[in-house]
Amino acid sequence: MRGLLALCALLFCVAAQADPCAGADRSLDAARREALAPVVSRDVTLLLWPHFKERFDLAPEQVRASLRMRGWSVLYVETGKTDAAVLFYAGDPASGGRYAGEWGGSAPMDEGPQLRRALQRDIRGLPPALARCFAWLVTQHPEHHSWP
Repeated sequence: MRGLLALCALLFCVAAQADPCAGADRSLDAARREALAPVVSRDVTLLLWPHFKERFDLAPEQVRASLRMRGWSVLYVETGKTDAAVLFYAGDPASGGRYAGEWGGSAPMDEGPQLRRALQRDIRGLPPALARCFAWLVTQHPEHHSWP
C-alpha cells in the first residue's frame, strides 16, 4: 500500500512540473514572418498612434517569436521605437485573426500566477492553457525574462 501511495505522489509531482506549453507551436519561419509583418505593423500602428502619431512599418525580422495554442496566436515584436511588445490574437493574424490585447515588460519568477490571472482578466476569451503557458515561459526561464 505504501508503495502505491509513493508512486501516486511521484506521478503527481511529475505532472505538476510538466511543461504547460506542451503541444504549443512555436515555429516561425521566414514565410510566416513575411505574412505577419503587414498585419502586425497595422496593429502596432493603431496601438501606438496616440503616443507617436506615425505609422509603424515593421520588417519581417522584427516579428521575433510566435506561440500558437488552442486557436490563438501570441507574437513577440520589436518595434525599433519602443520596448518589445507581445501581441495576442484570437486566431491566426495572417489569416484574419482578431487582435485581442498586448502585454509588455517582464515578470519575476514568483509572479507566474499573477501574470496568468492578469492576462485572463485583461484579454477577453484568452484560453487558460495559453495564459498558463505564456506566464510559465516568462517567469520560469531566465532566458525568456520577457519572452521569447
